[in-house]
Amino acid sequence: MRLRGVIAAGVLAGAVGVSVACTKDPPGEVVLSFQTDMSVPKDVSAVVLSITSSGRTLFEEQYNVGPTGVKLPSTFGVVEGEKDEPVTIKLIALKGTKPVVLREVVTKIPKGRVAGMKMPIEWLCAGESSVKGEIRQAAENQCPAGQTCSAGSCVPSDSFPLDDPYDAKNVFGGGDDKGQGGSCFSTESCFSAVQTVAVTPVDDGSACAFTLDGVRNVALEPEDRATGIGTGPNGTGPFLVPLDQGKSGFELQGSRVTLPRAVCTRIAKGIAGTSERLRVYATRSCSPKTNRTPTCGAWSAVTKPTPTEDAGTAAEGGNPNWKSVPVRKPRSLRVAGPPNARRLYFVVDEGTGSKVLSCDAASCSEAGLRCEASFTSQIGVISPFQRTNTDPVAAIYAINRAQAVEVADTSSACAVGKPVAFPGAPPLMWDLVALEKELLLMGDNQLGSCSMSALDKCDVVRPIRSFGAPAPGKLSAGNGVAYIHGTEVGGCTTSACSTTTSKDVAVDNATPLAIVADSPLYYWIQGSVGGSTVVRDCPTSPECRGADRTEAGVYFDLAVNSQYVYVATSTGLSRIRQLQQGEPPGPKRPESVDSSSPYNEVKVDGDVAYYLSDTAVVRFRDGQ
Repeated sequence: MRLRGVIAAGVLAGAVGVSVACTKDPPGEVVLSFQTDMSVPKDVSAVVLSITSSGRTLFEEQYNVGPTGVKLPSTFGVVEGEKDEPVTIKLIALKGTKPVVLREVVTKIPKGRVAGMKMPIEWLCAGESSVKGEIRQAAENQCPAGQTCSAGSCVPSDSFPLDDPYDAKNVFGGGDDKGQGGSCFSTESCFSAVQTVAVTPVDDGSACAFTLDGVRNVALEPEDRATGIGTGPNGTGPFLVPLDQGKSGFELQGSRVTLPRAVCTRIAKGIAGTSERLRVYATRSCSPKTNRTPTCGAWSAVTKPTPTEDAGTAAEGGNPNWKSVPVRKPRSLRVAGPPNARRLYFVVDEGTGSKVLSCDAASCSEAGLRCEASFTSQIGVISPFQRTNTDPVAAIYAINRAQAVEVADTSSACAVGKPVAFPGAPPLMWDLVALEKELLLMGDNQLGSCSMSALDKCDVVRPIRSFGAPAPGKLSAGNGVAYIHGTEVGGCTTSACSTTTSKDVAVDNATPLAIVADSPLYYWIQGSVGGSTVVRDCPTSPECRGADRTEAGVYFDLAVNSQYVYVATSTGLSRIRQLQQGEPPGPKRPESVDSSSPYNEVKVDGDVAYYLSDTAVVRFRDGQ
């Protein structure tokens, strides 16, 4: 056996094999690698390595770790012998003289080649999870016979795959076996307070998970508030334990982040007699940490930190000053997500199907586009679904060209859409809006709401408004609800639309083109001879029959905020100011504010407007 990396070969010269015999071919070997997610030597001051085979102890030695001892990661070679016997490799991490982590692996040494075996010293396996005993000699495995701790749970000791072939780059952050050319993960930089958000994972019976858009890394703050890597000045607290991306750490599927079950178990358990609980933090900063990248610190054999750019900027090619992102024929634009992580969602067709793409509203870019959902048939309209307005988007509801409702769960990337089940025969739908607790649905003859017990199941359809002959309909929900059906427009003052708050307006048998809710008002584009006119309706006032707000023009879509009514035109984006108190009503000429391309759809989110043209997704901000 031999030590590699920062531990000089002279510490143990040569190699001690398992029943070594003479052979003409190079002997096979397993290169063990050791790393920890804790602070050294504060949390781990020494390691004990022992190797046995057929009941015989072949090797046992203790090494001090830290700035003045063995630096991590470090490697150790176990060479092939004459007999093809499995070896048991035991690693005990000590804090002073007390065992804190025990890992045990059973493996065979490959013949004629060199493979790797990672044996991380994980905080989730610290204490009673893996070891009991007050001194090294009394250390006992807490897992049942034949098992060891991994990610806080007991698993078979022979279930760990070899890295075949061994490559030092997979241990030393892309560098050689001395750490040269590699990079380390800076817990302090990547989890700086400004970039980090506390999250609360929930064990739903199948997994311990939380949902949040844009997560790049996850860390734990242990209950004692003292174990882990210091992220404050000069290594002070808060003390965090960074997780690796992968099965033993965190796994990403869209906005869903899955953690080891032990995380939720420890959160529920806490420290007896106190209110302290394990805390979980997520960040959008830095490239995701993997088991190939060691942590930075005075104990590390690798000293160059990975970049710390935010996921919404340089890390994904994002641009906070973006104006236009090329996209071929996008449509059905929506803006959704929690207040600090808004995203743009839109549809693009691919062959006979459609995909829903999204990007960070604050820093959209071609590189930052991601697929949220995939549908086998072409989609007409979409509506992102959030469980609350502070949650990330959990699903995409859509209506396909056959007027059937489908849904895609965005917990996995580019999830395939599936039909939504309705009581009885599935109705034909023109439009829909996903609210927190229900779907609003515009059908051939009815506006209704659908209560959902699952994302893909409509339990009961509650009628809100009945219509006459089937006609195309449109639906809008925001600050209130507004709809178009045939030649009628209507609305409700709140998103909890009901028959008692709905008032309809006949509009001279002309076809309305688009509508938007801004309770207690709603606005629509009214078809007329020579163009279209934006008109206003007052659902709380029976005598209000609609008032022209613009001069005649050619308008495709509209959106409103507290200051302006925006209209998309063939020459770009225009707007009129909202009617001020005491200002005489009457049509106004829209002011052109952006003429970079013709716009088909427009949405406003706060004081920012977003549009779709035939060739791009575009953003407009005053002063941009």
